[in-house]
Amino acid sequence: MPLDPGWELKVRVDASFKNGFASLGLVQGDVVDEAAMVILQYIKVNNALEAELLAILNARQWAKGNKVNTVLVEFYSSIVVKALSSGVLPFAWSTFPVFHECRALIPLFSNCVVLFIPRADNSLANRLSYYARVSRVCLRCMLREVASFVATI
Repeated sequence: MPLDPGWELKVRVDASFKNGFASLGLVQGDVVDEAAMVILQYIKVNNALEAELLAILNARQWAKGNKVNTVLVEFYSSIVVKALSSGVLPFAWSTFPVFHECRALIPLFSNCVVLFIPRADNSLANRLSYYARVSRVCLRCMLREVASFVATI
């Protein structure tokens, strides 16, 4: 998918939570699918909201590590998208440190947006997070390196 004008990096993210562990799937969305970079992570967390925020935090850290000034993160959770844009996360104290860290990265970019997309449009990131969970893997690689595993999901 071609890069939207004004964005140096576009990332689709997903997170799943089960039995105290989160699996994260991040996929670069501004290049030909086979050349897209992927981040998979399996990590212990407190709850599903923390998992979702960690996926977005990882995308922003990835962008900063690559010296990107403009980043668009696409995600299907409207609650998380609204909380990050408003700066308010009511009644979720256990996830506040991750929420705060996500918000603290915003000024480091000239433009940093988290945009809601329908879950159906986020199927690749969803399959990647599922793969990270069932494989219990933490990995940074090209999509082509895990595509055969993800295709069977």
